[in-house]
Amino acid sequence: MKQEYLYKYRTIENLDRDLAMIANDSFFAAGITDLNDDQECFLDGQLFINSLQILLKMFPGNKNSVENVKMTFEKYVSCRDKVGIFSLSKNPCVGMMWALYASMRRGYCIIYNKDALLKAPSSVYMNDRLMLEVKYSRLAPKADLRDISKGKLPQKLFGSKEAGWSAEEEVRIVTDRFGMQRLVPSALHGIIFGSEMSDKDKDKIKDTLKNRNVCFYQLQRKKNDYGYEYVLDEKFEISSDLDVATYLSPIKTECGVTDNFFVKLTVSPTTKEWLVTFLKSFRKKYADGNRQCNIWIFDKDTPKEQMDIQSEHFEDHLLAGWTIDIKEEELDSFVKL
Repeated sequence: MKQEYLYKYRTIENLDRDLAMIANDSFFAAGITDLNDDQECFLDGQLFINSLQILLKMFPGNKNSVENVKMTFEKYVSCRDKVGIFSLSKNPCVGMMWALYASMRRGYCIIYNKDALLKAPSSVYMNDRLMLEVKYSRLAPKADLRDISKGKLPQKLFGSKEAGWSAEEEVRIVTDRFGMQRLVPSALHGIIFGSEMSDKDKDKIKDTLKNRNVCFYQLQRKKNDYGYEYVLDEKFEISSDLDVATYLSPIKTECGVTDNFFVKLTVSPTTKEWLVTFLKSFRKKYADGNRQCNIWIFDKDTPKEQMDIQSEHFEDHLLAGWTIDIKEEELDSFVKL
């Protein structure tokens, strides 16, 4: 499946502050009053209220039910004062965005792995997040009764903007509170340097992210047309003790706050020590920050269908397993050699 990315344009004026945030796998979700559009999260609810009044006249015996629906609607709308919004773009090459939000191209643009932005960053994850692609219109959204059953209220309330903002091609993450939020390390894919960015600032960014898996790109004008494009400048990769020839590409599944890895070896290990070292090195390379992970290692003759925890033959070829309840010093007890 093709990897999808989202982009965050950043100014150069707050570089040190923002680099500390990026290095700490964090982002800031702004409250709606801190956004640059003073019409954020506007919803015309009059049609909704009128519909309830009509229902009440038609079914006077259901007054309590109608009042409960009204209270639920009003409570949901009132939560806009508490939510946080993290705005991104689908397009990293919009000249207007580089001018307005990236210090006239002296700034930079962060590249995020789209799917990873909603992943739970730790084993205890308290904050709800919703990703919405912003819909642009000349008319303000109107709520009606069907929006509740069809789940359209979040889009209308938090994912709608006036048509004049459409050039931003915005996708936003809506969180249950404004303020600092955590990300998994894999959410960060790369940085695009603005075409006017100084070498000093580029070096500062690279130095901050020197121990990360991250790609750096350079923004440049298209040669024979209007517009911009970006090209690879440099790629950082965390060194690993793993010999990639000793195992196949791992099968990974995600379950809430836990990642599961099913690994088939291409060699026959001879000692427990080798497998314990392999497990530690594998976890160091593949574990996504503070997310919990389980790792199961199978021998080179394992049929793929048996590398499934639901298979009755799951343990037939199982050589070792490191699950979330096993401490590192206990690993050798879970190696079958």
